[in-house]
Amino acid sequence: AMRPSVNLDFVCFDIETSNLQADFSIFLTACIKPYGREPIVFRADNYPEWETDRANDYKITRAIAEELRKHAIVIGHFSSGFDVPFLRAKMTKHGVEPLPLMFGIDTWRIARQNFQVSSRRLKNLSKFFDIGEKELVEGNVWMEAAYNGNKEAMDRIVEHNIKDTRSDMSHEVTVQYV
Repeated sequence: AMRPSVNLDFVCFDIETSNLQADFSIFLTACIKPYGREPIVFRADNYPEWETDRANDYKITRAIAEELRKHAIVIGHFSSGFDVPFLRAKMTKHGVEPLPLMFGIDTWRIARQNFQVSSRRLKNLSKFFDIGEKELVEGNVWMEAAYNGNKEAMDRIVEHNIKDTRSDMSHEVTVQYV
């Protein structure tokens, strides 16, 4: 009658950052979408440090890690090449306890091993398999959010982040902010 220490479920996981290297970047948003449940969104601008010390992403890093460690299986696109290593780098920098062993499913690696297509980017795969359109990443939106703290830009990044974790792009979702 022992209960496992994590939910034996799976989540889709995606992060959005101000740059691609953890030592030159901060978290902007992260989305953890448990199967059959609403996405859990982490926004840097929901933390008080955002107004005066944007370089301090300790609290959002800790919050993302605390939620992610509750789940056994993590699914993401290029997650083993970017999202998880970025998170681990930030966790180590901030002294956050390492993630437990988890089972990871990287859809980019699946595409690389199984599909001879021109690009394994999520935008190309979504279009090729007719599962929806992935919106373009616009650098000016990320810069407006990261450097100017623009709320509308952060809202657009959050929308992008949620879409990257949704398995069915045709329905609306409500969001639980943390």
